[in-house]
Amino acid sequence: LVSGGGDIFYNIITKEIIPLIDSKYSTNNERGLSGHSLSGLYVANALFKSDGIFTKFGINSPSFLFWDNDIMEAEAKYASANSTLKVDVFFSIAELEDGFDNLLRFETLLKKYNGFNSKLVVFKDETHNSVGPAMIARTMRELYSNKD
Repeated sequence: LVSGGGDIFYNIITKEIIPLIDSKYSTNNERGLSGHSLSGLYVANALFKSDGIFTKFGINSPSFLFWDNDIMEAEAKYASANSTLKVDVFFSIAELEDGFDNLLRFETLLKKYNGFNSKLVVFKDETHNSVGPAMIARTMRELYSNKD
């Protein structure tokens, strides 16, 4: 499997796509990024950009083990210089897949940061492949609904 280029993709999103959307539509700075599986791993890494462009993150069934759990190294590097992470994160995983322990461990690591807010949901009777529709709908509701 060929993968990579995350920084290039992030630059395209932030330097080209967001300015284009902002120039054509009325927007605000409440931006989110969400992904499932390998893109869930990508979104987890984007948490540590510390540029404030995104403040809401959906990290769903992330493939943390795919790259030898390098997300833990990314978090450790971020932690060495930061104590604040002002983000809202929705974590989810399917009940019938592996990876729950790693996702829980990652969420626990992030709880030490000032400004960090999260929720974790396990989708019952779902697999890594079947959880998509439920995960998308719940991510949007958790991160963007008016809860007041």
